[in-house]
Amino acid sequence: MFQAGYFITAVVIGGVADSGVVPELAAIVFVPVYFVAFWLALASQIRRWHDIGKSGFWCLINLVPFGSLYALIELGFEPGTKERNDYGANPLDDAVG
Repeated sequence: MFQAGYFITAVVIGGVADSGVVPELAAIVFVPVYFVAFWLALASQIRRWHDIGKSGFWCLINLVPFGSLYALIELGFEPGTKERNDYGANPLDDAVG
């Protein structure tokens, strides 16, 4: 859900910037929003890597050609570990219990 919100925000701000109405204002708004959204997207991806028991450094796979496709498949379809791993307990145990 976070990634969908990030995408929609980028499209809306990009559309305002391209409209030519107030491109300077859009740029002033876009840069801080982009950096905050990028930071949150990176944090959510690292958290998901931890959910499946892998290091957050796996985010660097996105820099390799077709690496983001691998990350999408791995993070999108791989269930999290059911037991405690090196990065903590299963977060779903807290939600259910």
